[in-house]
Amino acid sequence: MRKKLAALLLLLGLALSGCGEIIRVEAPAETPAPPAETEVPAANTMTAYRADGSAVVLDADGDGTWRAADGALYYLGEDGVLRARGAEDLYLEVPAAPDKTDTAIVRQDGERFETVIVLEGMEETVRYEHIKNMTIGFEMDYDYEKFVRRQEADREVFVSVYDESENPENYLELSYSAQDAETTAAAIGAELSKSYEIRRDDEFPLDRAGKCIRIDASADVGGKTMPDQLQMVYIIPAGEGCIVATAHYAIEASEGFGRRFHYLMHTLAVIDRQG
Repeated sequence: MRKKLAALLLLLGLALSGCGEIIRVEAPAETPAPPAETEVPAANTMTAYRADGSAVVLDADGDGTWRAADGALYYLGEDGVLRARGAEDLYLEVPAAPDKTDTAIVRQDGERFETVIVLEGMEETVRYEHIKNMTIGFEMDYDYEKFVRRQEADREVFVSVYDESENPENYLELSYSAQDAETTAAAIGAELSKSYEIRRDDEFPLDRAGKCIRIDASADVGGKTMPDQLQMVYIIPAGEGCIVATAHYAIEASEGFGRRFHYLMHTLAVIDRQG
């Protein structure tokens, strides 16, 4: 009996050894994921910011200058502000939201006061007078030491004290158009295009008047050269019509009078017309 049991166990062991081989199946090696693509900005471009915080991509143009898509050529001032003739300033960082405290101040017609503006990176104290024009429908402040105010039946003109009154180079004129802002802007743009390469901004923000259409005429037709006289036109919605404010200035005065007109326009507010 013991011999039969031993033989049976031997046969069983042989059978198990023959069929008990374990076959290992190797899992396929995991393919490493490709590295995530990281967008690396080109060394010859940089992003700058307008006063309202919107971004502008600039391309290096050589000699430390930068060119915008609209052709404006910028240089970096010592105060860290990018400037171009006939174009708005750009900043290396998003500017802080402007303090609106002053815009809420109610001033009387003829009231005079002092404020501070920045020209070429330097602060300058200016003396303003608050005025109202009920015929055109606006109120604003102007630098009475730098400009002579000339009131006419259908317009207001602020002429540089350094210019000939009958043949000025640097002046701001304002008038009212009974046509809506879009129609007026189209007509002005068509006329300016005969002599200038224009740039149009349909939502240019003014501190007290809100968004307006701004037309920049600071390059000759073709955009390759700059004319002696530049224009910046603001078409501001006012009821069913609009107010047209046109800044005229010589090319060499774009950093001076051009900036002064910029500040004056941000003091303008639309009011009800009378008469």
